[in-house]
Amino acid sequence: MPKISALTEATSAAYNDSLALVVGANSRKITKQNLLKGRPFVIVGTSDADYITDGTADEVQVQAAIDSLSSTGGTVYLQKGTYAFAAPVVISGNLTLDNTKSITIIGDGQESTVINVATNVDGFTLKINAMVHMSNFRINVDDTGDGIASNADATNPTYMRSFWHSSFKNLHISGGYSTHTGWGMNLGSPFRSVFENLEIDGVGNGIKMFSEYAAFNPGDCVFSRIFIDLYGNNGVAYHINSVAAKGSMNQIIFQMCEAIASGTGCTGILLNGSGSGGSNHNRFYGTNLEQFDTLVNVDDGEGNEFFLNYIECRGVNGNTVFKTGTSAWNNIFTSKYVYTANTVTLINDGNTATPTNPNIFRDIKVLADTGCTVNITRVNSTVTENIVTEGGGTVSSGVKKFPNVISPNVVITLTDGATPALDASLGNHFKLTAAGDRTIAVPTNPTDGQQIVIEHVASGGARTLSLNTGTGGFAFGTTITALTSTTSGATDYITAVYSSSANKWRVIQYVKGY
Repeated sequence: MPKISALTEATSAAYNDSLALVVGANSRKITKQNLLKGRPFVIVGTSDADYITDGTADEVQVQAAIDSLSSTGGTVYLQKGTYAFAAPVVISGNLTLDNTKSITIIGDGQESTVINVATNVDGFTLKINAMVHMSNFRINVDDTGDGIASNADATNPTYMRSFWHSSFKNLHISGGYSTHTGWGMNLGSPFRSVFENLEIDGVGNGIKMFSEYAAFNPGDCVFSRIFIDLYGNNGVAYHINSVAAKGSMNQIIFQMCEAIASGTGCTGILLNGSGSGGSNHNRFYGTNLEQFDTLVNVDDGEGNEFFLNYIECRGVNGNTVFKTGTSAWNNIFTSKYVYTANTVTLINDGNTATPTNPNIFRDIKVLADTGCTVNITRVNSTVTENIVTEGGGTVSSGVKKFPNVISPNVVITLTDGATPALDASLGNHFKLTAAGDRTIAVPTNPTDGQQIVIEHVASGGARTLSLNTGTGGFAFGTTITALTSTTSGATDYITAVYSSSANKWRVIQYVKGY
């Protein structure tokens, strides 16, 4: 093997990837070759190691190896084998933001170096500005235990990062598909770190990130190629939480991340918070979600974006695809493929706190199988654009939004009948070719200030059009007080503007005889 003479900070990423391949039985030899050129390098394992484990309370040896490293940090290599933790291993940084202490923990591979953690015990705890790089091992947790947990130092609130400038790569965290109710990763105050190629399965909950201090907005993290497999009921795969009156968890990017659930009441993505917090400006790209009762729930937060691939609710009636709370606003939801074989609510928008900054649901394709119904619950400010559907299911008129609702030149044809229905969210220009006297029903899904035109064509004889003046219906002023009969073959135009305060469509123009 060629001699490796140095490893600088600039090449540390490549080292993390390759060390497990080159160490093996020659680990002591590589150490003697001064692989890290001054940075401490210690080995933990059952043979030819600096710290010998015996399968009982092995966290003692791992902790001792970490504690032995100098103030500038170093590397702990976990040999191939199985380790038993009776208590968490704690990795702590320095009480300074100029933190030069970096700890690297590397195993022999995700299924070669295995850590079995005792019931209700966390595997690793990170705190106080820790800088840590973990890769190439597996953590098995049980009951309430978290695979990796973190928190800032409550006794030193000035130092608000639990860890930063860190990386977590090629890790497998498992809850054993049994009684686990904890988290694969439960991260308080994470900052400027990367997570790549993580397998988290058999767990009650997947990845949670939460803020801890009002004066600090943690986040700025990137997750790439993550798979979460939940086991049990009421779990959450991806949870971003901004605690009441605290800073916002923000600017987190998820790329090609997936999740699946097997129990009831599970949520794929949950963003929440309270007070002046909220979980804000986070991005999900290329996400797949399957078998959740709620796929995406932004309960509290603004400026978040969801560009999803294939998503699917659990196979029972009554589930929800996209849900927002009263304090969720200016969020964007897109999905290239939503599949359902059951009755679902595609959109349940609850934004009443900031209607001037609406949530936007656009570029969504829905495949609804025969026998199911796709519904929508909206507020006046809800924006829906370019939502297309296929399949034999029933799709409510408020769901399908194509062509684009904001295009003023699209003419929406009303279905002729005694009381033609008019969905104001579909557009601004509606045409009725009437084969008899008709009454336009109370329009649904109005928007304050929206102006619509009703084009009335008399077919087969003179026809009289009436407007429903009940609750939410039309109102005449003193200039225009009623509509009159339309001459056979002619077209009349009626213009109305919706006032939310009056809950009326006010008729402002009436032009006849075209």
